[in-house]
Amino acid sequence: MLGLVERLPDIHEGAGKWIRALEEETMGKLLAVGDLKALLARLLGMARMEEVLMKSGLQAAVNTPYLDGASFDQFRPAMWRTLREDYPTKIDPKSLKGEEVGDTVNPANYLHRQLKRWKLETGRNPEGDELMTTLFRTSIVEAMPPPEKSREPETEPEVPDPVVPGDQVYLKVFRRKWNEPRREGPYKVVRATPTAVQVEGSTTWYHLNHCTRVPKIITSLPPKNIEDEPGAGPNGSQEGPGSGTV
Repeated sequence: MLGLVERLPDIHEGAGKWIRALEEETMGKLLAVGDLKALLARLLGMARMEEVLMKSGLQAAVNTPYLDGASFDQFRPAMWRTLREDYPTKIDPKSLKGEEVGDTVNPANYLHRQLKRWKLETGRNPEGDELMTTLFRTSIVEAMPPPEKSREPETEPEVPDPVVPGDQVYLKVFRRKWNEPRREGPYKVVRATPTAVQVEGSTTWYHLNHCTRVPKIITSLPPKNIEDEPGAGPNGSQEGPGSGTV
């Protein structure tokens, strides 16, 4: 009995943990009422032990060995209820602080694990008590990693405004004597689709990949009409405006 007493937690810190430890130590063993009387007398003293017996409905066991040999199982629920009421768990929020949450931890599994831990440590359900719920939530929040202050706020990529009739564009044109394509214009857009435009003076459709819209700030310049250059269109041909798609 002395060795068992030393292995059990302090009952004054909470009967819930003490009861769990006792049941683990005595698993598979049959306890008698006399065993509990001896254990409680050593822990609490004779007077306090007798008070617990009376409160648990064991008046017949007070000051007499009459029930010492009886099985404790039938009195177990009443005894544990009395001890939990008289020795409630002392909650230390610091000791119940949640484990640090890592980047790879599954949030649902983490909450389930912490909830189970709190039930074992306190003997109470954090979800069924307003104070316990508040303490539990606080411990979870404090365990969360600090926000990454250096992370740049995520911004959505800018979507350019569509080219519409009335806009002016420069066109990428090719001529044999040039080593690289050049842009000419600006030309006024007369028709437009999401992918191509037609400019004033030409029936050719130009893909937007070959166009650069003139910024609004300089669109006050007079637009250049393809017909202003006789015999030369935006496609660089000498045959005038053609048809088709570039």
